[in-house]
Amino acid sequence: MEKFTARQKFILSLLLKGLALPLADISRQLDVSGRTIFREIAAINRLLEGAGAKISVRNAELTLVGGEQELLALKQSLGPLPKRWLLTAEQRVLFITAQLLLAEKPCKSTFFSVQLNVADGTVSAYMDKIQRWLAEKNLTLSRKRRYGIRVEGSEWNKRNALVSLIYDYKPVEELLAFVYGSKQDPVLRFFSASCSGTAFSGCRREF
Repeated sequence: MEKFTARQKFILSLLLKGLALPLADISRQLDVSGRTIFREIAAINRLLEGAGAKISVRNAELTLVGGEQELLALKQSLGPLPKRWLLTAEQRVLFITAQLLLAEKPCKSTFFSVQLNVADGTVSAYMDKIQRWLAEKNLTLSRKRRYGIRVEGSEWNKRNALVSLIYDYKPVEELLAFVYGSKQDPVLRFFSASCSGTAFSGCRREF
């Protein structure tokens, strides 16, 4: 349904699961303020007028109310959401860091903003965290307007940083379980896609 923005589709997709969700949880997942969520709810309800559905807010919890057929029609009209949108803030930082370590050319901030469905300011905050983490690995994050964002340092340090990133995310036994196919994890799947150059077309592999 093209009339909804990506953020509005995300909110609706969460509520279409039929559960009441705390406003704070949605705010945390989207990395926006509660006030912004309220504005989005008002906009969604205006667009839903006449559709037999609306978002109800009670005791700081959100619920999507409507008839069974109306809610089913709404769900079908939204279509599937990119799994990247469902990552937590911590997972987004991890994923962006991996992409920067693998990139052979500078990446634009807006590239990550569009792919992960977050604001430019949110990406900038992520970059601050990434910059501090890279400094501990003897790497530098170059952030130049028009030029883009790039990790600078030796190939050895980049490789070590990438390995450290993956092992910090998952204990070794869980990582091995994923490698041998007995466990599934969306972030590690993204790592695999990154290494094959399929997850992000804008930043290609470096090694």
